[in-house]
Amino acid sequence: MEAQSEPIIVTSLLVFELENAIRHSAWLRRQDRTKGISVEFATSALAALQSDLEWGRLRSEPCDLDALVRKACDISHRRTWSDGCRTMDTIHIAGALLLNANRFLTFDIVQKNVADAEGLCVDW
Repeated sequence: MEAQSEPIIVTSLLVFELENAIRHSAWLRRQDRTKGISVEFATSALAALQSDLEWGRLRSEPCDLDALVRKACDISHRRTWSDGCRTMDTIHIAGALLLNANRFLTFDIVQKNVADAEGLCVDW
């Protein structure tokens, strides 16, 4: 992937999901020292995320929830039967489509395949 010249556009839902996943991972560590991440690491990760938003490396765009859910349902009807795409993965694909994203970032092969099939340019 080349150097980033424009901000990565994300939905507020993605920001919330990431923040919650970081906090949940710190909670998990408190339950079992062999799992999750430390509170210190979580705090640092949350600060880095906030910095990326403040400095414009990430830009959170509003997305109408009803339109997002309808689009995700359409994708689910077409793709989940054959590809097994999970709910939140489908919602993120729908958000990218509604925001007219020119790139889609993922580390998940199923999400990549569905995003490709829906016409997104996927960075893998």
